[in-house]
Amino acid sequence: MRGGVVVLCLLAMTAALAQPRDDDPAGRLPALAGPLKLTPDAAAQLAVERSTQRAINEQQVIAARGKLSEVEAMTRLHVEGSASYTRSGPASSFELPEEMGGGTIDFAPTSMHTESIQLTLPVYTGGRLKAATYAAKAGIAAAEHGGAATVVQTAIAARQAVFGVLRLQQLVVVAEQRVTAVAEHRRIAQVMLEAGTAPKFEVVQAETELARARGDAIHARTAVGQQTAVLRQLLLAPQDLEVTVAEGVPPTPPEGDRHALIATALQERPEIRVLEATARAREGLVRLARASYDPSAAVVGMVNNQSATVAQASLNWSVTASLTVPIYAGGEKEAKIVQAEADLRTARLNLEAAEQQIALQVTQAQLGVDDGREALAVAEQGESEARERLRIAQVRFANGVGLGVEVLDAQTALAAAQTQVVNARYDLQVATAALRAALGLADLPKESGS
Repeated sequence: MRGGVVVLCLLAMTAALAQPRDDDPAGRLPALAGPLKLTPDAAAQLAVERSTQRAINEQQVIAARGKLSEVEAMTRLHVEGSASYTRSGPASSFELPEEMGGGTIDFAPTSMHTESIQLTLPVYTGGRLKAATYAAKAGIAAAEHGGAATVVQTAIAARQAVFGVLRLQQLVVVAEQRVTAVAEHRRIAQVMLEAGTAPKFEVVQAETELARARGDAIHARTAVGQQTAVLRQLLLAPQDLEVTVAEGVPPTPPEGDRHALIATALQERPEIRVLEATARAREGLVRLARASYDPSAAVVGMVNNQSATVAQASLNWSVTASLTVPIYAGGEKEAKIVQAEADLRTARLNLEAAEQQIALQVTQAQLGVDDGREALAVAEQGESEARERLRIAQVRFANGVGLGVEVLDAQTALAAAQTQVVNARYDLQVATAALRAALGLADLPKESGS
């Protein structure tokens, strides 16, 4: 009885110690202190450090390594303990005659206890161990490369968010400059009206355009606030945190022609490494399905301590060598092989599709960079022309040979040209960053990447 209770207590303690512990009860992420000033690169690094998906990837790697340990345990010694206590009645006994000394012999006592320890050592597992190990190691590689893919995706998303805020801030500057210019035109029109050299309509027209320009400036500032909120969300930061952005070092286009860039992407993109590892894991599972009904052998030893009876001593032991040879499983093996081979073909097709998609991404990104360069040059030339047109319109209006609407139209055209320059500048930076990401480049300090 006491021995059984001790064994049960030991088993309960072992199970309790094996339970996972929460080493971070206060939360995974530290609070961010404001104000926070971010360049595109700084935002990318911070977003990667705080990424929930990256934390998930890290747990997937841990789980994959645990799977490998589980597989390797297939050939290790297994020890199991058990204990039981039974109370029953009435007792079965036999009274000895006086000539035999008298007394009572119990055949089945009212209380019985049993404690046993079983040791199992697999000796041969067929091809199971090798196939399962191959699949498990490929699973670890897939999980690790999945983390690297998350780093690249998170970094480019953060950079694009900062580029978005910077773009909108420059558009606010353009809108406010237009407000200032239209307000100055209104002042000049008012002076000319008072001098009798311009009709009242010029002032009314200028006031209407000024109200329109102020509304555009308000919309531009609102857009900045909305995009900044998106950036906070990406960083898992509270929405009341003060965040400002600053220009960083513009991304540089990678060197090489399109063929070389595509080759680099197929070599470096972690998504390709994930799918390659997944295909290898599927190959291992096909091998495992084929080996799942191979013969297996093991040695089993057992030691029992139990209540002594007339027929059995209190302590006994046994050693058994066993060989298992599957003979027929009703087609189960063939069905498993068919499923595993179909999964392998699917994995290989996914890899082929990903290679085609990456080639397309690199091509589109490179074309975006080329287009961005040309668009920026055209936009800058357009801004120069718009400034000259505005100057001429202002001179004509001041000399009384032009209309105020010409000045307002020229100011509108200049604002549109400045907007095109801003958009072209950031379109080029976004396209360049996208091309680098398409090549699998996160452009982070080594300690921030996977």
